[in-house]
Amino acid sequence: MVIKMQIQVIKFGSDCLFKGERLNLQVLRDKWAREIMAYEEETGIKTYIRSSGAVAIEKKRWGDKRDNSKIPTEELVWLAGQGQYKMMDFWGEVFSGICDVSQVQLTGKEDMDKFVKSVEYDANRNTRTIANYNDRLSFSEIRKDNDVPGAKDAILFQSKGLDVIRYFIVTTVDGFYRNKNDSSTIIRDIHGVTNWHYSRCAKSSDNGTGGMISKLDAAKKVNKEGIDMLLGNVDHGFYSNIERIAANSLFHAKDL
Repeated sequence: MVIKMQIQVIKFGSDCLFKGERLNLQVLRDKWAREIMAYEEETGIKTYIRSSGAVAIEKKRWGDKRDNSKIPTEELVWLAGQGQYKMMDFWGEVFSGICDVSQVQLTGKEDMDKFVKSVEYDANRNTRTIANYNDRLSFSEIRKDNDVPGAKDAILFQSKGLDVIRYFIVTTVDGFYRNKNDSSTIIRDIHGVTNWHYSRCAKSSDNGTGGMISKLDAAKKVNKEGIDMLLGNVDHGFYSNIERIAANSLFHAKDL
């Protein structure tokens, strides 16, 4: 009997990488890197990370307050190229002394069998794969976010025989709100994304381009394939979110 590797896919939004004008090192190190590794030791469930933030990191360096929609494509690509290695340096610092990290930049045109095998190899060598879209080679996601690509990763892993236990989008809000910007109206459990959910959404976040719409798109994709999606706040940390002690939203998978 072949034992499937169990894996969770965690996507960090651009806003998660910052605390005000500074990088959010302490929270990501103490409440995420350490807790994720403790969880892996307890359960044997591995972790794969999708991270946004390359453009946002470089914009912070230049003090650029423009919305991404106002920036020409060529300049966004340049910002992404400058910010990619800085983002990976930051993740290396987050996990420093805890585990190793490995970078992969994707366009969606890779040999997917080799990609999945490389993620498995990393996981078995106590290395966390940090993935980001390769905006230098493909412009299709330059004005979008990693929410949907992360969902596609989760679906791909499952199709290749891995046991995907959750897709977890980490952001700077507690979850999905019935009334925009009112955390007291959070909906804890969502069974099926509808047009009504889309009607409650803002279009984009402060540092990224996804906002809530791309998160709903991601939930629809993974739920259809039998994968739950959790949406939670970076400030609450890993354990408080997955144990649902903190307020968050769970998009329940459809029964297959």
